[in-house]
Amino acid sequence: MNQLKLKSEELKAMGRKKGVKNIHQVSINGRLTYATINRYFNYPEQIGAIRLETLYGVLSDGLKMTPDEVANLKIGDILEVNT
Repeated sequence: MNQLKLKSEELKAMGRKKGVKNIHQVSINGRLTYATINRYFNYPEQIGAIRLETLYGVLSDGLKMTPDEVANLKIGDILEVNT
């Protein structure tokens, strides 16, 4: 069975380009719990479902991406398929 997994290293790299130094900053900027952000970035294999509101918060507020940058992401930029 194929499974999707967040590309956490790629997400971290996107944040670094915007001056976000660590996942604690993502948590604060995105107004999301550290436990959620820690799971997204350090244990993506443990995520069974992703709320779109949370993902948007991570990308837009947490990683400081503009709405246009988020809109232009391809699903393969942030998710990988594990077979």
